Amino acid sequence: MFGGWYTKGIPPGLLQVIPNDGNVFDDGGWDGYPTTRNMLLDSITAWHLDNCVFISGDAHMSFAMDLCKNPQNPLLYDPETGKGSLGVEFLPASISRGNFDEQGVPESIANLFISINKKANPHHYLNDFTRHGYGMLTFTEDSLVAQIFYCKKETLDYAKVS
Repeated sequence: MFGGWYTKGIPPGLLQVIPNDGNVFDDGGWDGYPTTRNMLLDSITAWHLDNCVFISGDAHMSFAMDLCKNPQNPLLYDPETGKGSLGVEFLPASISRGNFDEQGVPESIANLFISINKKANPHHYLNDFTRHGYGMLTFTEDSLVAQIFYCKKETLDYAKVS
């Protein structure tokens, strides 16, 4: 995931239940390389690009977000209008790979976390941490439509498989 996923503003008690890496949720991705990410965002600005779309995967959760250098700074980014956004990112869920519920986070906590996460990460327009599915992008000359389709989650009983 290219866009940031920050822990600032998340209650400390919740951070004891939700896996995280300190100031960010996953420093193994771009969040672990903020200087390089900012260089790329600065290049988007310098080149006057106004239609950047990042397509990501392997987070096992769903995200759709604006891309900005500091989403918590209202002088640099307005989540209501998108002013300050340098692009968008689309990251659909995994079909079968585990996410919060498979990591032992109760679904009620995961659902509560979605609303809390939106306040801490105002650039996130969509988060889903428990459902599985896939994404589709439709590009036309003047638009982009991003869709996520969720599948019914079923448990396979391996004892009955022959």
